[in-house]
Amino acid sequence: MVVLGILQVYFSNKLATRGKISQEFEEKIIQLEKENQQIRSEVARQGGLNELTLQATKKGFIKNPAIVNFSSKIPVALHSR
Repeated sequence: MVVLGILQVYFSNKLATRGKISQEFEEKIIQLEKENQQIRSEVARQGGLNELTLQATKKGFIKNPAIVNFSSKIPVALHSR
């Protein structure tokens, strides 16, 4: 009986310790997810298309009114034998 009581206390202690460690990991995961979301928001704010357009305009670039597509009648990769 005494041995079973000691084993129960031992395993209860192990389980409680692992539960505490698991809780700390979960809290760290939540913290990192919040930080990632803040970083994504900052990147989107600084690197968005509108911001890029604004910076390009300030540097003297202009928007090209005509878009030209070139079509090739020759295949890009030719067979050579």
